[in-house]
Amino acid sequence: MTSDPQKTTFKDLPFRQDLIRSAVDLAGQFTGYETLGVIGIGGSSIGAEALWETLVGVDQQDKKLVFFDNTDFLDAQRNLRSLNLERTAWYIVSKSGSTLETLATTEWVAEAYRQKNISFYSRCAVCTELRSNPLRDWAVAHKIPVLEIPVDVGGRFSVLSPVGLFPLAFAEVDVNNLIVGAQVALEKMAEIRQTAQMCAKSFNQRSITVFWFYSSVAKPFGAWIQQLWAESLAKKTDLQGKPALSVSTPLFAVGASDQHSILQQVSDGARDKFVIFFRSTELENFSQNCQIKEFTQLKFLQGRKYGDLIKAAADGTIQALKTEGVELTEVYYPDHSAKSFGYLVMWFELLVVAIADEIKINAFDQPGVELSKKKTYEILNKN
Repeated sequence: MTSDPQKTTFKDLPFRQDLIRSAVDLAGQFTGYETLGVIGIGGSSIGAEALWETLVGVDQQDKKLVFFDNTDFLDAQRNLRSLNLERTAWYIVSKSGSTLETLATTEWVAEAYRQKNISFYSRCAVCTELRSNPLRDWAVAHKIPVLEIPVDVGGRFSVLSPVGLFPLAFAEVDVNNLIVGAQVALEKMAEIRQTAQMCAKSFNQRSITVFWFYSSVAKPFGAWIQQLWAESLAKKTDLQGKPALSVSTPLFAVGASDQHSILQQVSDGARDKFVIFFRSTELENFSQNCQIKEFTQLKFLQGRKYGDLIKAAADGTIQALKTEGVELTEVYYPDHSAKSFGYLVMWFELLVVAIADEIKINAFDQPGVELSKKKTYEILNKN
């Protein structure tokens, strides 16, 4: 279930058929299980969880994914108790293979299986770099299949690698269409560079970038955007070692509900926000007609499409913010299919890298995160 290591960037992932096939083929060997527990943190889980909830929905699937992505063992215990351990497989993901939270959670789950006298290793798969590390060595020792995270693909850019493809294939998401959508995004570099330039210019006066979707099912996507943006762009120094430009904090919003939540702040608060509106053609064309029988005050909606409500909400909000001088732009996507969200994953990844190029920083390191890891280990290693 591995391929020979080779130079692979996140932009190469939609063309690495060996990686795609390995994830899909291995998922096919786990069809006898009803649930997949995913043990990972940060980029090892956020992207897969966002796509699963967006494309499948937590209450609309035959195959269920449960994510163990935090060392909150009270919550993890609740999740574990809800599972039929006999009918649950496990996917353990760590790029380095030494992530403290991931290894500790694996120990905790393995103990639950030992207490029930149920085989644990036989229902596991691992995703990590192919070189020797604690997780890969453990998997090899117990004959657990290993999928590859390419060495040159950072965790937050890895959702289109086996990191995300295996659990999505298990959940019966159309992985091939996800990949096709990502390939299409790679053809949009001119548009992406233009948006990147707009974002980079906004940093001088705008300390917050609002990603505003008009689709409730896109809500989980916000956590992935937040991580990608924050870890990739917030850096102390640029490529020359000089103080880097201070970039914006990401904020995710969903319309029309957040028009009754944060819109007042965006409209009348400090002019420190740049807003990117994401609009779904499928949503705005929702074709069921309004039949007004309960509230005569809504007679003006009689015969209108329900999709007109969300379109008007978006148009009205955008027009109002323009009137107030709020800087914004719009991005359209056709529907909520695997192809569309494969496109959006790659679009966002390309965007943050293009912004990093504009402001001359390294989009792929995370020194602030590494310092936190170091301090955590120091605390736990004290006698």
